[in-house]
Amino acid sequence: MRLDLEQQFIKRFVLKAKQDRYLRFVENPKRRSSFLSMLYHGQDLDRSKFQDLRGAGTHEINAILEKAHSLKNGDKCYFISVNKGLDGQEMSLNQAIKEIVNQEGTLLIFGDGAGAYWEGEPPFNRYLSL
Repeated sequence: MRLDLEQQFIKRFVLKAKQDRYLRFVENPKRRSSFLSMLYHGQDLDRSKFQDLRGAGTHEINAILEKAHSLKNGDKCYFISVNKGLDGQEMSLNQAIKEIVNQEGTLLIFGDGAGAYWEGEPPFNRYLSL
């Protein structure tokens, strides 16, 4: 697990009033499921820091690639996910793109944590950080 990236994500993209709570969740492995539940449902994310990606899969993938390439170290990605096979994994952007689509309850953090893609509970569940 990359606690540094998870903490950075919380400080950037979770509502200020809820940040301390989620920081405690990621610091305690026994409480991780509480954090993952929030990701699945999208509660407490600061939606003003995300753009809604509605449209065909190609549009979404192109938007993700464009965002990642605009960031320092954007070719490296880190997963936080309810999918235990993805949670805590690091991989290249190309690999991550193949894994992320249709993975509800999954967050993809780009590079040093400056950007993220979140796929939550449908409908209208795909969001890219601004």
